[in-house]
Amino acid sequence: MKIALCDDEFTILEELSTLLKDMGHEVDCFHDPRQLLDKKYPLYFLDIGMEEMNGIETGNQLRKLYPNCCIVYLTNFDDYRAQAFGVHAFDYLKKPIQKSDIERVLQDVKSMVTQVEVLCSFHTKDGVLQLPTDDILYFEFLGRNVILHTLKQEYIMSKSLHEIAGEMKDYDFVMPHKSFCINLKHVKLLKGYDITMINGDLIPLSQKRSTSFRSELNDYLYRQIKR
Repeated sequence: MKIALCDDEFTILEELSTLLKDMGHEVDCFHDPRQLLDKKYPLYFLDIGMEEMNGIETGNQLRKLYPNCCIVYLTNFDDYRAQAFGVHAFDYLKKPIQKSDIERVLQDVKSMVTQVEVLCSFHTKDGVLQLPTDDILYFEFLGRNVILHTLKQEYIMSKSLHEIAGEMKDYDFVMPHKSFCINLKHVKLLKGYDITMINGDLIPLSQKRSTSFRSELNDYLYRQIKR
């Protein structure tokens, strides 16, 4: 899971980052909460008592931008609990943070995420379309358009493939080729430089992207095993 960790105490950042990475998670650390506002993560650990912008204010902004994200507050104090849950915090942990606390929170987050269907909005030639990410097989750049492929239907989009790939990165979509962005969940087979999707479609794997794609696919499979 990709996790954002924000605390103005360097020691706390280092300790929690090491702990989370040892548990197999990808962690990005921030000292200034304002740097978080244009970065989307499924899970944020926020210190409440930061000087530049406190965690409650940061959480309010994140909740407006990314309504489905999970926010866990970290603090040395007890009296922030009501405020934290007032912005729909997923959980509240008092420092010093124990490994058992982190393990419990991560397990709760995983349980919730697997139960919630993630919907994404796309502008197509037929209008605005909302689709669960699990329904999407891949995006294909063809001519001057991007084709969104699902198991049942195809849709024509006008946005660039690189823009789409950036937006879908957090949902395990990667680019094995400059003309394709695929859902790793629906990869059936990788053989040589051919990727077979679950519906039988063949996606080319470019030599230039081969190493990075194989690494991303292995990471994805490893994360699924650990769930």
